[in-house]
Amino acid sequence: MTEELVVLFVGAQDDADALLVMLAAAGLPIHLTRVSSWRALASVSAGWDVVMAGGRKFPADVDDVRAGYPSELTTPLLAITTARPAVPGEDRDRIEWFETAEQERLIPVLRALWRASLAEGRLRQSEHRTNLLDQQLRQIGRLHALGQMAAGVAHEFNNVLTVISGYCEQLLPQVQGRDRLERLIHPIQQAGVRGAELSQRLLTFSRQQAPVIGDASLIQAIREATAMLVPLLGETVSLRTYLDQDLPRVRGHQGHLIEIITNLAVNARDAMASGGTVTIETRMAAAPVDGGEGMVALVVRDTGTGMDAETLAQACDPFFTTKAQGSGTGLGLSLVRDLVEQCGGTLDIASVVGAGTAVTVTLPGVRREEASLDVAGVPETAAPGGFETVLVVEDDAAVREIVTQFLRGAAYHVLEARDSEEGLALVKKDPRVIDLLVTDIVLPGASGPELAGHLRLFAPQMRTLFISGYPSDSVGGPKSPVFLAKPFSRAAFLQAVRRVLTAPRHRTIDKADSTGRLTDCERPSTQGPIRDGSH
Repeated sequence: MTEELVVLFVGAQDDADALLVMLAAAGLPIHLTRVSSWRALASVSAGWDVVMAGGRKFPADVDDVRAGYPSELTTPLLAITTARPAVPGEDRDRIEWFETAEQERLIPVLRALWRASLAEGRLRQSEHRTNLLDQQLRQIGRLHALGQMAAGVAHEFNNVLTVISGYCEQLLPQVQGRDRLERLIHPIQQAGVRGAELSQRLLTFSRQQAPVIGDASLIQAIREATAMLVPLLGETVSLRTYLDQDLPRVRGHQGHLIEIITNLAVNARDAMASGGTVTIETRMAAAPVDGGEGMVALVVRDTGTGMDAETLAQACDPFFTTKAQGSGTGLGLSLVRDLVEQCGGTLDIASVVGAGTAVTVTLPGVRREEASLDVAGVPETAAPGGFETVLVVEDDAAVREIVTQFLRGAAYHVLEARDSEEGLALVKKDPRVIDLLVTDIVLPGASGPELAGHLRLFAPQMRTLFISGYPSDSVGGPKSPVFLAKPFSRAAFLQAVRRVLTAPRHRTIDKADSTGRLTDCERPSTQGPIRDGSH
């Protein structure tokens, strides 16, 4: 927004110079454009606050002013003439006449116009900010709806994965020694593991699952990301990687690293409309200190248009984008910065107009003795069995079937119900027999936590294990009973059941596990988090 009064002056240069001197002495900031005649109006851009005609040295001719000033213009006209004419009605709203001897009377009029111009500019600026905020709110609403949809898809996907993984586990012991069948089943099982990782990313995207910040392999994340990036970048953009294979693991979340790399590479692609090269590098950014593993750098470069200093200063602001309207959310770099900071890292951007941009992400390395075990490579402990009676309440018939098979295969006595009403009816028949309730959190009618509360009135000795495709905190699940996220393996499920049944009532089930999940040596790669507490 300009702070000057924008004036179009029609007249001689001498009068324009004299006007500038007079207004400068009065302290009025002014931006003046001069044309010598009315015919020259078409040659200058519009947007004036006021038009002035004539002056002390060369007064304007009244008839010339009336004839020359276009009737379609609504900008105020101040005309300096030898003598003020009688003002007819059609001139009153658009022309104000001044005599050469009273030119100083212009100053308060121009000052009033200047203040009006400032107020109008601020109003336009305020309207622009309001429109921008409105657009951002609509964008947030769309993203929220997309997040809700992603969480719903992940929930249903987790149910499907629980069934797929469960039956693979049931099949494998039966085909042991039959290599051809084992080779057919193992890829299905591995696909289930991959599906569980994708489901966790969906839940993280929807912000319904808090990411577990541990340690992650930057090199592996780049390999996984580049497999997706080749088709995303298109034929006109080439991708190069220069990776230091001896880097330590870094503090972070594997899915987040993939998200960071993908966002940065796609941003780089968008900066190269005519094609170019995206380069991904890794290196040590800082030497180890006090026995640590130092800092690890990820650098994503492009050969695009680059950014000037003003654009660079706003690059990480939420909703800021240089893309055309409708073609970007303006959240890419903002999201990357947030993910990097969650891991204790930093984000730095260097850019040169016409030469490209380099984004450097620096993450803390993790000492090798502190790096978590690769749970996919750790053999599961034998799934414990029992003799107690377990009530399973699950509205998804396929999930209910595989869960009951797990329990019956481990020698438990099992009762099953498809909703809260059926579960309550079973307990009312003989409340003494129920040792454990295994229930989904989201059920038709009363929820799992509500059902557990009702059942304890009839069976106070009963323990509870909640299972769900949603994270517990996203569906109002209780914080104290045990929660097992789908998809889970047979061993993980049976271990959780056993731990709930054998836990002392006056102590938390796993006090040492502050993250609320099973320890690495117990946790299979497809198992979701467990949250423990007293009963």
